Amino acid sequence: MSNPKIKLPRGFRISHQKVVLTVDMLTKSIVGYAELTMYIQRPDICASEGGVRLNARQLQISECTMNGVKTDFLYRNYQELVVPQTDMSVAPLRDLDTYSSYLKAALTASDQGDLLVHLPQGMPTLTEETPVTLRITYMLANPVGGVHFVTPSQDAYPDRLHHMYTHNQTDGARMWMPCFDGLNERCTWDLEISCSAADIVVASGTLVDQLLSPDEARRTFVYRVGVPTSAHHIALAVGPFEAHADTDPSLAATVTHFTLPGRAKDLALSVSCVGPAYKFLEEYLGLPFPHESYKQVFVEDAYATSNVVATLSIFSTSLLYEAGTIDQVFLTRYKLVFSLAMQYFGCYITPRTWADQYLMYGLAGYLARLFGRKIFGNNEYRYQLFRDAQWVVANDTGRLPALYHDRYAHPAEVHGEIFKRKAPLVMYMIEKKIREEEFRKILNSLLKSSTTEGQANSAEWMTLNTRRFFKTIKTHIGQDMKHFSSRWVEGKGVPHINCGFWFNRKRHQTEFALRQVPARPDEPLSLYSGSIVIRLSELDGVYDHVVSFDDDMHEFEFPCRSRMRKKRKKGAKGGTGGINDDDEDELMTPAPSTGPGVTGKRNDTPLMFICIDPEFEFLHKLEFKQPEFMWINQLEDKDVVSQSEAMDGLRAFPTTGTIAALAQLLKNQRVFYRVRMDAAHMIARLTSKDTQWAGLEQLTSTFRSFFYDTDGGMLMPNDFRDLCLYHVQTALPDAIASVQTAEGNTPSDVLEFLLELLKSNDNSGNPYSDNYYLASVVRAVGRTHTSGATDADRVSKQIARLLQVERLMPSYHNTVTVACLEALCNFQIDKRLPRDVHLFRTHCAYGHYHDVRVAAAKALLQLDPRESLGFLLDFVESDPSPYFRYDLLATMARMCAETPIATGASTSSLRTLFDEPGVVHRLWGLLNGSASAFDCRIRVALQQLYRTLFGMDTPLCVQGTVASSVKGKRPLAASGPASATLVTSGGVNKVKIRLAGPSPVVTAVPSHNTPPASVASVAKQAPPTVKKEPTEDQPLEPVRIKIKRPAGTTPTMASVPINTHSTLSHDDGTTTTSSSSSSSSTTTSSSTSVPHTTTPASDTPSLSSTSLPPLSLSSEAGSKSSQSERKPKEKRPRHTPDQHVVIPEPAPAPAPAPVPSPAPAPEPAAAGEPPKTLPKLKIKLGG
Repeated sequence: MSNPKIKLPRGFRISHQKVVLTVDMLTKSIVGYAELTMYIQRPDICASEGGVRLNARQLQISECTMNGVKTDFLYRNYQELVVPQTDMSVAPLRDLDTYSSYLKAALTASDQGDLLVHLPQGMPTLTEETPVTLRITYMLANPVGGVHFVTPSQDAYPDRLHHMYTHNQTDGARMWMPCFDGLNERCTWDLEISCSAADIVVASGTLVDQLLSPDEARRTFVYRVGVPTSAHHIALAVGPFEAHADTDPSLAATVTHFTLPGRAKDLALSVSCVGPAYKFLEEYLGLPFPHESYKQVFVEDAYATSNVVATLSIFSTSLLYEAGTIDQVFLTRYKLVFSLAMQYFGCYITPRTWADQYLMYGLAGYLARLFGRKIFGNNEYRYQLFRDAQWVVANDTGRLPALYHDRYAHPAEVHGEIFKRKAPLVMYMIEKKIREEEFRKILNSLLKSSTTEGQANSAEWMTLNTRRFFKTIKTHIGQDMKHFSSRWVEGKGVPHINCGFWFNRKRHQTEFALRQVPARPDEPLSLYSGSIVIRLSELDGVYDHVVSFDDDMHEFEFPCRSRMRKKRKKGAKGGTGGINDDDEDELMTPAPSTGPGVTGKRNDTPLMFICIDPEFEFLHKLEFKQPEFMWINQLEDKDVVSQSEAMDGLRAFPTTGTIAALAQLLKNQRVFYRVRMDAAHMIARLTSKDTQWAGLEQLTSTFRSFFYDTDGGMLMPNDFRDLCLYHVQTALPDAIASVQTAEGNTPSDVLEFLLELLKSNDNSGNPYSDNYYLASVVRAVGRTHTSGATDADRVSKQIARLLQVERLMPSYHNTVTVACLEALCNFQIDKRLPRDVHLFRTHCAYGHYHDVRVAAAKALLQLDPRESLGFLLDFVESDPSPYFRYDLLATMARMCAETPIATGASTSSLRTLFDEPGVVHRLWGLLNGSASAFDCRIRVALQQLYRTLFGMDTPLCVQGTVASSVKGKRPLAASGPASATLVTSGGVNKVKIRLAGPSPVVTAVPSHNTPPASVASVAKQAPPTVKKEPTEDQPLEPVRIKIKRPAGTTPTMASVPINTHSTLSHDDGTTTTSSSSSSSSTTTSSSTSVPHTTTPASDTPSLSSTSLPPLSLSSEAGSKSSQSERKPKEKRPRHTPDQHVVIPEPAPAPAPAPVPSPAPAPEPAAAGEPPKTLPKLKIKLGG
């Protein structure tokens, strides 16, 4: 039961909800009712609203009763047409800035309630102890969002079985049942779902009963959710599923898996990790599973690969893998375990606000990684953490939102890839900061408090926000995490650190320097304070030194504990570099090699190599240089992260010595397989004419030594029983294909070698599938660039042969088909093969596997972007797969920003081709229509694509034909309460206001799927507090408001919905009020103002208004006040007179013309003349 102490803004608190539905697969319809038990808390809100507001969309409501008494209701659709249509005489809006403002207003109004159920006349006075039962009878036919019916297709999937499922997008629950769809509006649930007798219902909660109809044609499944749960964590799936209990006998009654007929073997293999993960989480967290049961169901055409709700996870069948599949195992197991962990943090404990959602992703991802460490090993765990950290550092440049932020129009905007990757890393950083055992106790405490206090105070203890999370850490550990939270949760970007060192032989110590630099030269330095571990590997052992830093420059001295015999020598100082000699200190950076294989001076010090932050305890971008031999020494370290860092460091040394060391690592079968794969790619990167193509010889000889018959010299049949060797075999062809000349051409021997692998591939006796290996060889062939006259024809024949085999015997996930399409696309882009757009259009059709369709769409955008855009947007409007519609848009947005044009020698991006009025209007129609109204992901992806192509302002190609962007006049009112049109006449802006009050007798329902008969009167008389809507034959007299326009500015036009009461602020401080009202009584509600910035104007008046529901418009603009940039104070390191420092400054970026250039960096000391203010220690920093 909800906490009675918490006052909800609706005026009611929900206690229990019962949903009774009948599902008809053939007609794609749902018929039934929802019964809500509520308790009044705020009579004043109910009186002002005129009833109870609920969330409901795309439903056809026929009747509402309150305590058994039939009552009136009003139904509105705020989100289908976000920006209202204007008169034909007024140019339409096409700027994303204004659209975002309208969208925020529409989302706010929809969250407050799309359905208003009036209180019956003569209803007795209600108290907080009096229950109110509200029953809403409705029907849902051919839904376009929230519910997905999967049906057979005569052309694509003739044998597919009927089934359906719901999904919990941010506002998904309100699309299939009336409810209070707030983030933390919890209640208990009863679900009674009727379906065909041949189908099974899998729903949230515990199955308590099954009922068979008298004619045995239908079955009713009764589920009960005893733990108070939010509406968006309730879901169901209906279909001819087969139920399989978990293979663990102790979990057979608790964990059940469901799949469609014919996939039982794949299911048993794919979910084998769920039982061990279930027990691992219970043991690690110290508490039993928070629900009585847990169910997993696999469906086709899934909304996403995983969809987690209370006691239930709905997965895509693409996660199921066959016996013999290797690569898919890692992804499937992580997804299944992550969804299981989300039952603890995400469904049982929920975020207090959408801004706290990162805690759920972070904790669930952290727990999933821990289980991955148990089943895949510590090397895999550390390697994945290291690569995720590298990805986050590369992408989190400080321009993306922080983990915790509330500046978004829709919560779906914050669920990006960097959000999901960075959150688990932040949890890992907390674990390293307070130790794993302490972090484990904190998670246990959070769950225990929710369990013991949940029934008495659920809203507080069953939700988690940032403040409570870090307060719990402080309570249990005594460590204040305020600084950590402000830097890594509320802050953006990562620290950029340059490091350098010098070994002082006279003092027998390592002198180390650390400097923080700005992320970009044109930005001020944001200092990071903390500690870092410097690990020195010496001859006699490994020594960790923990140092603290809080300034831009620090120096440290570490005594060397190892000894070695001194070898004095005299001679020239040039030609070698790295470690200094006895006579004079030298920079610890390698000098240029004098020939192939010459790597510089040998190491005659006890220092082997240095690792900085070996446990990556915080995210950072590090620039650190060592001599070549020290990086090679680091390759011999047993830690996978240390080896990976060494390979990244050797990227700067394209010598035969480096290639030989990497080749030795590649051939060593005791080295972690992912490190060996990286070594193969690094060898290919370093191979060039300067190294006499030594890397190519090493790669091909390594492949032949492992996979060729030593006696006959023939390629051996595939044998993937050694999984580590399999991954190396898969990586080598791609590495060999990446070897190119300086002109970008591939050596002819490489293509011959790869074609031989395709022709001689034999997988007949292999117990494992070779689809991923074969796909890697095909991709490698597609990356080659040769000038042979017959090379393209030979490649084309091999790809055609593989495509023909794929049609007869498709590979798992059609991986070979995807690789063939990518290879053909590359050859056609380079004009080595004639263009065949029809081939790719054919593979875009519904019926092909998802990855095949996406690969074909990518090829079309590269080969024929101008003609293909409209073709692809047709899929966005009408494709049956909801995930493909979203993924296609996201792919288009990425490619338009990054992909070069395939035609000619142009290097401009695809976005330059789409700056046309037809494209603008087409995308705007999708963005501002029903195609995106019922899927928040598609709407966000469309906004991203529109922003990528045209920016936030009005596109240049339509300027003059549409209204300009009214910056500073961002309306926060959706179409509904009132609308206004801003026009310019005679140099004066005028606002036309037209009322749009609710109709007293007609229920507003979505127009796209509601038959005319359903739009009917449900009341004979309107409540006295509701205004009548004006008719077309009785237009309102416009209210003209004069607004000054600065001289020299362009008149702008925009459709701005405002309300019936407006207040203008003038320059002289006076205000003018203009209002328009009807004869009926008025209601009062709060208003919200959001300032806007418009075209340069210092005297733009402020316009604010109020209406019901609380949708408001406010625009304020003042004179631009310039803010002086605060120049960071330059701090000097501590120094002594006999020390000297040489630190290269980062190259300054070219400053824009109107912005004063930053202060010049201090010049380095001239040769032989040490600076007066810097120490005398020579240190080389990467920068």
